Amino acid sequence: MAKFHGKEGSVSITGIDPLKVRSFTIDIASDTAEVTDMSSTGDWKEYLAGCKGWTVSVEALADSTGYDIAVIGTLISSAVFTLISGTTLTGDVIVTGISGTQGVDSEATVTYELQGTGALA
Repeated sequence: MAKFHGKEGSVSITGIDPLKVRSFTIDIASDTAEVTDMSSTGDWKEYLAGCKGWTVSVEALADSTGYDIAVIGTLISSAVFTLISGTTLTGDVIVTGISGTQGVDSEATVTYELQGTGALA
């Protein structure tokens, strides 16, 4: 199995650039609907696949301009996420949260929480 260094990933989000990204996490999930009935086999529940969704959390170094809270609730078209494998994923996101971390012994960071809307391709 090939091994990759995490520093090979990147994030580009119009309206929040330039980001000095430390890390990012993409979570992709699918809803399910339980369809178990009395004719289901044995004691096992049955499900149908539902709609898919995705979220992204991006941690970046904070800069001297602080946190741009004006972007909360903003729809951003074509956010680009490059994975360490070289795969590029693109999708529209809504900025749902911003949090900052500051410590006496570390660099200040800002974390953006993003809700994907529509397909991630």
